[in-house]
Amino acid sequence: MPRSEDPAAIVAFPRGHLRRDFLAADMGFVGVNAAPAATGDLLTVTNEGNGRLCSALPRVPVALAGIGKAVASPDP
Repeated sequence: MPRSEDPAAIVAFPRGHLRRDFLAADMGFVGVNAAPAATGDLLTVTNEGNGRLCSALPRVPVALAGIGKAVASPDP
């Protein structure tokens, strides 16, 4: 990509290349923010589309969580 100071152009360049990879991937990985034991849910909070692309598009979604993400219930 040519050097640019335009944020929209800078973001559009990798998005155009990475979108093909997301669409072609057989497996996607997401991080888990909380795993309530009472419900068996896995909660992931994202502020961008990559989390949704990794969890919804691939044939095999994988959620990664350490033991520290386990909580008793989804209630605060």
